[in-house]
Amino acid sequence: MKYIINALKAVCSFYLLNNFSVLVTELVNKVIINYNGINFTSHAEFLSKLCQKLVLIIFMYKNIRIALATTNLPLSYVSRSITKELQ
Repeated sequence: MKYIINALKAVCSFYLLNNFSVLVTELVNKVIINYNGINFTSHAEFLSKLCQKLVLIIFMYKNIRIALATTNLPLSYVSRSITKELQ
């Protein structure tokens, strides 16, 4: 599943070189990536680290937009991860 990682790296490079303000991705199957020996939490964290940018995960459906305050944390950690800096 190296092609998924390589595609994400290419997208990040293209994003940075062209100075875009938004990067839109599709779902990535992290189970397949981890199964092949790559430690991968999510593409949000991966792209954030690679591009050295903060990420915001937004789910959209028709006229509904939901932005997450955190990324890929166990639910029990969410309340202590939301700080004034995030608001």
